[in-house]
Amino acid sequence: WSHLFDYVGRSLKNSGKQLEAGLKQRIIDFFDWRFEKKEPSELKKFAFWLEAECLDAEWRLKSNSSILDICELGDIEIYTQINVLQEMVEDHTALVVECFAKLTDFAVKNDESLYIQTDKAKPILRAGLNSDDETVQANAKRARENLLQRGRFDLLDMED
Repeated sequence: WSHLFDYVGRSLKNSGKQLEAGLKQRIIDFFDWRFEKKEPSELKKFAFWLEAECLDAEWRLKSNSSILDICELGDIEIYTQINVLQEMVEDHTALVVECFAKLTDFAVKNDESLYIQTDKAKPILRAGLNSDDETVQANAKRARENLLQRGRFDLLDMED
C-alpha cells in the first residue's frame, strides 16, 4: 500500500493544477481510507501529495498536520515539506505554522538534529510571530524554541 500511496502522490504532483471533480473526490476517498489505517509506512509518503496543486491547499495542509500526529521524524521527508510549507505560508499561515511546529516537535521529542534551511524557516516563523492569532503565535514560538534547543541560534535574529 505504501508504494501505491507514493505513486498516487507522485501522479497528483505531476498532474498540474486541475483535476476532474469526480477523480478528485475518488482521490480524497482513497486518502481517507488509507488514513483510517494510520500506517506510518504509507502516510510518510505524503510529501508528493502535499505538493499536488490539483488538490485544495487547505485540505493538503490539514491532512499533513494529521499525518504528523501519527508519523515520526525519521518517517517524514523534511526537506520537501519545508519547501512546500514555505511556499504556502502567505496564504495559509495558521496551518503552515502548525505543521512546521509539529515538525520541530519531533526533533526535541527524539533528541535528534533537524536541518532546516534558515531561508526557509525564517519566513514561516516570521509569519507566525507576526500573526494576530494567538494560537498561530504560540505555534511559531514553540517551533522557534524547539529549533533553538537544537542549536539553531541562527534563528535568534528574526529581523533580517
